[in-house]
Amino acid sequence: MKKLTALAAAIASAVILGGCYGNRRAAENVFEHLTPPPSDWYKETVGYYENGAKTGWKDESLYGDVSAELKDPDNHAGYYLADLNSDGTDELLIGFTEGGETKFTDVYIYHPDLKDHVLNSFKAAGDGYYIYLCEGNVLRHDWEYPGKKEPQSDYMKLAKDPVSGWPMQDYDSDPPKPVRCDLKTFDGSAGK
Repeated sequence: MKKLTALAAAIASAVILGGCYGNRRAAENVFEHLTPPPSDWYKETVGYYENGAKTGWKDESLYGDVSAELKDPDNHAGYYLADLNSDGTDELLIGFTEGGETKFTDVYIYHPDLKDHVLNSFKAAGDGYYIYLCEGNVLRHDWEYPGKKEPQSDYMKLAKDPVSGWPMQDYDSDPPKPVRCDLKTFDGSAGK
């Protein structure tokens, strides 16, 4: 009887521990099992900006929050797609190129757990506040601080699970340099 009880306890332990390991493994691989987003998930957002460029950004109720730099036809604003967190889905970056650098004002992400699946997860106001895509898919956010002569810069990477937010990236050596991105312009021009 003792042998039978010990055998039953060993089997139960194996089943319980196996179930825990299986659940942990499933949680670790959740991104491998997500339904991929539609290939053109960003089409509606791009259309919003294209319509603004086509109409001269006249409708203030629609385009009041768009930075003046994106509205400036000389800047040839556009978008760039990049998989910032290696989850297999491109993020949508909105910006313009000036002086050899691409300056972004908005970053949109797609994730099936987000309400409406799309989130404008990171927004810079423009006019001194910008986001730069740097080597290694690191984002640099420049912002001005009252009383400081130089803009401040924060370096970040998009989390593998974007629902959890934008954790800060720590650097103890030289930070990565911004890269120039070939934008697809909203006005159909070749850009700068």
